[in-house]
Amino acid sequence: MLHLKYPNWNLKIVGDGPDLEMMKRYAHDLELKNYSFEGYQSPEKYYADAPILCLTSSYEGFGMVLIEAMRYGVVPVAFDSYASVKDIIDDKKNGLLVNPFNLNEYANALSMLMTNVEQRESMAYNSIIKADTFTISNIGERWLQLFEKLLH
Repeated sequence: MLHLKYPNWNLKIVGDGPDLEMMKRYAHDLELKNYSFEGYQSPEKYYADAPILCLTSSYEGFGMVLIEAMRYGVVPVAFDSYASVKDIIDDKKNGLLVNPFNLNEYANALSMLMTNVEQRESMAYNSIIKADTFTISNIGERWLQLFEKLLH
């Protein structure tokens, strides 16, 4: 939906799995442009270069990839298809939540971020702040407070 409209943008698909070859054939058959399959990689260099993270999972226990990317100021776009995603993404503040599996809405969300630099940069800044709430020191402190409360 976007590859012809935004020829200066590239989609890098990081990871692998049992459907990788099928996905490669599908992308080739659709004659998609401006994409690459990067395979299994350490993600840090991709976070450092990416302005947007597309998470299209139908379910995540807790989307650590979202927090990892947000630490780098990468704006996440994810389907609102599992409860913990709302603990991580504050919609339209530090990322975008899309109605589950609505591909047109997903494409529109990406298009908005791709064309609205000011909005994207604001969300990137907010994503760094939100990611900081999930640091080991912050989470550890909350666990300690809970234990102390339970003991008293």
